[in-house]
Amino acid sequence: YSTVEVLQCRVEVDRLTRELAEANREKIRAAECGLVVLEENQTLKQQYADLEAEQEALRLELEQLQEVALRCSLPFSNFSTGIYSSK
Repeated sequence: YSTVEVLQCRVEVDRLTRELAEANREKIRAAECGLVVLEENQTLKQQYADLEAEQEALRLELEQLQEVALRCSLPFSNFSTGIYSSK
């Protein structure tokens, strides 16, 4: 091998080493972004589950209030608005 060929090979090895290092940095950044997305997804799933549970609790409470209104012979439209008539 001539000195020029050896130098060309070293230059090529250096270039490839830099490209590999950059590719590894990009892979790490992509993995970090993926973890952020997974964490956000998990947070959103938990918020959704919490909201579903709250909705179910409110639905049950509404049913109970409707039953009370019926037993008390109050029109539910007045009951739900907080307006009670004493007729």
